[in-house]
Amino acid sequence: MIRLILFDIDGTLIRTGGAGVRAFAKTFATEFNLPEATRDLNFSGRTDPSLVRECFKKHRIELTPENFEHFFGIYPHWLAYYLHELDGGPCPGVFEMIRELKGLPKQPVMGLLTGNIRLGAEIKLRHYDLWDPFVMGAFADEHEDRNQLA
Repeated sequence: MIRLILFDIDGTLIRTGGAGVRAFAKTFATEFNLPEATRDLNFSGRTDPSLVRECFKKHRIELTPENFEHFFGIYPHWLAYYLHELDGGPCPGVFEMIRELKGLPKQPVMGLLTGNIRLGAEIKLRHYDLWDPFVMGAFADEHEDRNQLA
C-alpha cells in the first residue's frame, strides 16, 4: 500500500521555461547590482538558499539574515512575472497521474520535497493549477541542505 508520495517540482511536475533562473538573475541585478551573478551558477538539484549563499560568497556580499530576507522578499515578485512571460507548463502526464492517484481506493498523501522556498513553490504550482493536490511539503526554507529536507 502506498501511503505517501513526495514530488519534486522543477522538471518533475512542471517546466517553467527558465522563470526561476531569470528571477534569480533579475533579483541579483536589481537589488545587489550584480547583473552577471548567476552566469556560472549550476541550479540543478540545489536549494534556493544554497544558490543565494554561493552568489553572496562569490561576490563578497555579507551572509547576513537581512541580505537573505531582502533577496527572498523580492525574488517571488520576479518569479511570478517571468512565469507569465515565458513558455512553460506541466510535464506530460502530470494531471492524469494525480487524477489516478486521487482515484485510488486508499488515496495516498501527496506532498512536495523541493529545493524551492515555500512561496516560490506555491507561485510556480499555482500558476499551472497544481498547488492544491499537495497537502504537505518540505521546502528549502526549512533547511538549506537538500539532503536534510526529507
